[in-house]
Amino acid sequence: MLRNEINLFTALLLAILTSSTARAASNAHMTPAGPSNPSGETIIVHGVSPDSVRHAVEQVTTAPWHEQVSRWGAPPCPVVSGVPEPFYSVVVSHIDRLSRLAFKNHKADCSKQNLLIFFTQNGTQTFNTVIHDDPFLGRGTDSSGLTRDDYAPPDKSDIRQLREDRPVRWYRAISTDPADGVIAILSRGSQASGPAKVLSDSIRGVFGHKSTQLRITYLIMIVDLPRSAGPTWGQLADYVAFASLTSPKLGDFFYKGSIMSLYNQDRFQQGAPRQLTSFDLATLRALYGADADLAAHDEQAEITHEVTSEIR
Repeated sequence: MLRNEINLFTALLLAILTSSTARAASNAHMTPAGPSNPSGETIIVHGVSPDSVRHAVEQVTTAPWHEQVSRWGAPPCPVVSGVPEPFYSVVVSHIDRLSRLAFKNHKADCSKQNLLIFFTQNGTQTFNTVIHDDPFLGRGTDSSGLTRDDYAPPDKSDIRQLREDRPVRWYRAISTDPADGVIAILSRGSQASGPAKVLSDSIRGVFGHKSTQLRITYLIMIVDLPRSAGPTWGQLADYVAFASLTSPKLGDFFYKGSIMSLYNQDRFQQGAPRQLTSFDLATLRALYGADADLAAHDEQAEITHEVTSEIR
């Protein structure tokens, strides 16, 4: 889908969803209650085994040990719909805080609105509206054009999961890019059909490095306000921000030392962390600090090592 088509879709969808949802979100009984975490404190996690860390890292990177890890190539530009002030600013500020941590204070290029977050009274109905207007869910957005997979429709299994009632759901579009030091030669043809690829050997000549790397280009997140009720706005904003910047698998049962456990079993967990934990921040730093050109298992080993070392 072309960039201007997606921007038009975004504007129309925001106009449809924002007014009624924002009014409903201002009702206290329909929204998470309590203050945010203005001090930015972090819950410290200690004594986690390397095997446990490796499993937890796999959960928030959606990558088995042998597969590549995906991440944003630049700070995403969020568009948040359906919540009034001051909650809007809480959500945006938490995303900005983690983006600065991941990208060392680089600011987002907001000429590209590539992180859409909808707060709504009916998450499934909102998703049905989104996929009706954009059946590709942003796939192909800002793609390098290296593979046809970037332009393929979402998997049917993903669509089924996204249609299930849950507190928060998300879908990310990913581009397969040449790794650093790899020359890609694209054949002529329509971008929509996905041009063929020819990859050279790495000009660095380092054994074990991969020829491609995965980059998140677009993310849609839908927060079902009635089903997500329970946490403070600070908790929910931390959850939204962390899920947006990493790559957690939808519907997984997450490590209890992570903010991602907030909605384990698709319901609010009273005992979940009150804010981001040391595991969360260490994972984010390791994810964006790792050598993206390493072979998949080596890259995950590096991330796991960094997280384990930091939270001991």
